[in-house]
Amino acid sequence: MQLDLRYGNGASLGLEIDDTALVADYSQPRVANLPDPGAETLLALASPLEFPSLDQAVTPGDMVTIAIGGGVPRAAALVRPIVDLLLRCGVSADSIVVLRSPANVQRGAEDPCAELPPEVRGAVQSLIHDPNDRSSLAYLAATADARPIYLNRALCDADLVIPIAAAQSGPADGAYGGGLYPTFSNQETQKRYRNPLLRDADSEVAARARSEANEVAWLLGLLFAIQVAPGADAGIAAVLAGSYESVCRRARELSLEIWDWPIERRASLVVAAVDGGAPEQTWENIGRALAAANRAVVDEGAIAIVSDLAGDPGLAIQMLAEIEDRRAALAEIKKQRPDDLVPAIQLAKAAARAQVYLLSHLDEALVERLGLARVDEAQDVARLARRHRSCTVLGSAQHGMPRVAD
Repeated sequence: MQLDLRYGNGASLGLEIDDTALVADYSQPRVANLPDPGAETLLALASPLEFPSLDQAVTPGDMVTIAIGGGVPRAAALVRPIVDLLLRCGVSADSIVVLRSPANVQRGAEDPCAELPPEVRGAVQSLIHDPNDRSSLAYLAATADARPIYLNRALCDADLVIPIAAAQSGPADGAYGGGLYPTFSNQETQKRYRNPLLRDADSEVAARARSEANEVAWLLGLLFAIQVAPGADAGIAAVLAGSYESVCRRARELSLEIWDWPIERRASLVVAAVDGGAPEQTWENIGRALAAANRAVVDEGAIAIVSDLAGDPGLAIQMLAEIEDRRAALAEIKKQRPDDLVPAIQLAKAAARAQVYLLSHLDEALVERLGLARVDEAQDVARLARRHRSCTVLGSAQHGMPRVAD
């Protein structure tokens, strides 16, 4: 069978795999991307889930904060119709704050205000959250466990908060606070949430984290939320708006409908692609792709990650590369809990189970120090696939959730 696997910014890899060897083919997306996310956002705002239309919840003179979480694709196309509606409702442009998460900025995502008219863009306040800047944080309340809650001041001062988050299908991803908490909290809180046990969505730790985040949303008075279901190639498959609880619930259900991948058995080789432009080519998405592939590969099998990754690694990935004893490296990573703890652990787990091949723009020495095999060109992966007795192919693997039958 001839398969076409897209990766990076429009690149394509042709794979020829014998029908008897192909275990599962998820090279193509199940759902097409929305051709006009802005128009879909307007429809969602007009008919929200379990909530009146947004224009009925806004009054002239309101202070409104639009908070954009990490990993939200095409944010500018979402922000434009929201701001247009707010202006029509009598909210002045200088009373609107667009708050971005640091992750949103660090990955090189587009300016969410880019599609606003120049005169509106100049009046809207555009802020980037800094969890280390105490002057930009405000005390909200204490949780039931007596933990102090600090959030960005723009959230606490707003009459209306509109969070925009990307729903994720993976364990614990996107499950907290509708994209607000701990994303827009202080550094101490964010570090506490970088707990490896949170990767198990059924764990007691994860349940407590969800409960705390929902409590914070309630204390903030968060009633309305927007979430998008990510599509292939950094697109958007769906836009949902409405009450906080209904949107969080439906967005996760929809994301699972799109990205839950049943697989009959594990394969000796899993080829996993990370698609999308530079903002998608991150260590976080490489980690997610590795985690997806790791669920579909046999012990001592092989994983081939096809990407355009070029960015410098964070502290945790650097520790994996520099500390020869992998157990010691992981122990130090879990102790320090750097920002990139999760992808570092995902990489280490995959490399412990299978031989990992990586197509990227990274330095060869770095790839080798991480215990990975560097792939020089995409066709090397095609040749690798022809040598294996069984193969599974995952497109947009950073979103996928393979599920092998018991």
